[in-house]
Amino acid sequence: MTESEIAAWAERKSGGIVSARMRWTTAVRSMAAQAWPKNRLTAFIEAVEDPDHLTALLHLWSRQFEENPETSADALQEWWDRMEDTGVPLSQWLEAVYFVHEHAEKAGQQPSLATVVGFVACCEEAAGMGYGYGSLPDVTLQMLAQHGFEG
Repeated sequence: MTESEIAAWAERKSGGIVSARMRWTTAVRSMAAQAWPKNRLTAFIEAVEDPDHLTALLHLWSRQFEENPETSADALQEWWDRMEDTGVPLSQWLEAVYFVHEHAEKAGQQPSLATVVGFVACCEEAAGMGYGYGSLPDVTLQMLAQHGFEG
């Protein structure tokens, strides 16, 4: 992704607010440096409403890559396939992942991407069986409050 593309994304996502544009520029530039397939990268950027969600995803991805560099591409593909299979919008998946990441960070945990995605997938399955109410992020927050997370 070129600098002009990064700037265009940041401008679009920030709504022209300077402080938000700076946060978006940093988040998008960091994501672009990961050398993900462009279609995935743009889908993630398009889906999130807050640059902090991209930053959380980047932290999880970096941890995944540091721990298992040879399987990182497979982990991303597995996550992508899992998200597509559920029919839940990508924006909801990313928000739910963000909530689990924040919960874990506050508890001093550093879970892997696979662990966080697994937790969110369980939340999605529970929601499909009638547990909780609302969107996937809502159910994820309910599961975190009732059951916690040990990553």
